[in-house]
Amino acid sequence: MLRRVLPQLAAAVADSSSESFRYQDEIGLSLARGRWQEWPREQAAAVREFLRAFWARSLVAAGVLRLAPR
Repeated sequence: MLRRVLPQLAAAVADSSSESFRYQDEIGLSLARGRWQEWPREQAAAVREFLRAFWARSLVAAGVLRLAPR
């Protein structure tokens, strides 16, 4: 079921003003329980890419990381 709702869930999580952001711990647990790393390669790569981008954005938003100018 997680694979079916993940696109909508990821969009809601990426929007930090979203109601789902309050439940980030539960969302993380659901991802862990869903064992997304064992999904087909393309699907797992998409989840990994989203998580890395979300983590980087979170660090920038918190002022922990600055992006280099292009």
